[in-house]
Amino acid sequence: MLDNHTKRIIIVRHGETAYNALGIVQGRGINAELNEKGWLQARKFCEYFNSEFFDLVVSSTLVRSQQTVSEIVKKNPKAWVISSLIDEISWGKSEGLANKNIINDNYNLLIDRWSKGDFDSKIEEGETAWELAARCQIFIDWLQHIPHKNILICTHGRTIRVLIALLKGLPLNKMEEIEHTNTGWYDLKYKEDIFVFNEENSIKHLA
Repeated sequence: MLDNHTKRIIIVRHGETAYNALGIVQGRGINAELNEKGWLQARKFCEYFNSEFFDLVVSSTLVRSQQTVSEIVKKNPKAWVISSLIDEISWGKSEGLANKNIINDNYNLLIDRWSKGDFDSKIEEGETAWELAARCQIFIDWLQHIPHKNILICTHGRTIRVLIALLKGLPLNKMEEIEHTNTGWYDLKYKEDIFVFNEENSIKHLA
């Protein structure tokens, strides 16, 4: 039972898509649906949390995020909010390319630059780490001030890395240490301006 000053928050990554299975970067500009495995992961996730009552469910504008929590949303449609603040990062011209091409498009160089603190770097036509962090921070500020107590958030891999780093008070160059799996979830509580993590990238529902 939560007291009046505590929020319980579940943050989950969307289920698998065909792009995930093939190792192809999606990003904000690829609006892929879940594949068969992704739907199975989503069903197991929703079944695991079936006894929970979420008074707020937030998904991104991308269909893979919305499909992942669709069974939970059916229980309380009025609790559902769609927010572009938690969309995946834009990988610009790398979106839709297979990994071997991403390397040629300086993807690994970009990650290396971010790890060294150059958060203004980006792939052509994409977003910088600072830009993603800015919208994630707006989302966190909103979370802190809304009245809801039991919150489910479904978002994306890079967004989770940045979002969790911010929630933990870590510098952005530590975001590569944040793990994410398709339908892996974080369980945390927020009280008195502090976020406390109970589970990190859990896949108990898939056991």
